[in-house]
Amino acid sequence: MSELILIYKGSSHDYDLKASDTIRDLKIKIRQDFGIPIKDQKLHIGATLLNNDDIRLSKCIVAGAYELHLKANEKEVRY
Repeated sequence: MSELILIYKGSSHDYDLKASDTIRDLKIKIRQDFGIPIKDQKLHIGATLLNNDDIRLSKCIVAGAYELHLKANEKEVRY
């Protein structure tokens, strides 16, 4: 496993990852790139929610599915 494509708000971002990386490792990189707190990130492969941060990516990514979708809980700002 080397490249993973993350889709967020209609745009894509490439990540170079190791098979030993966990979901949490990826979420840390997403936090650094997009500023979204880990607790507000929801990662999906197809219809499957990746909700266990301790699982290695190699266990989640199957049969060439190298495209993840990110949904974030965005807070509404009121003035």
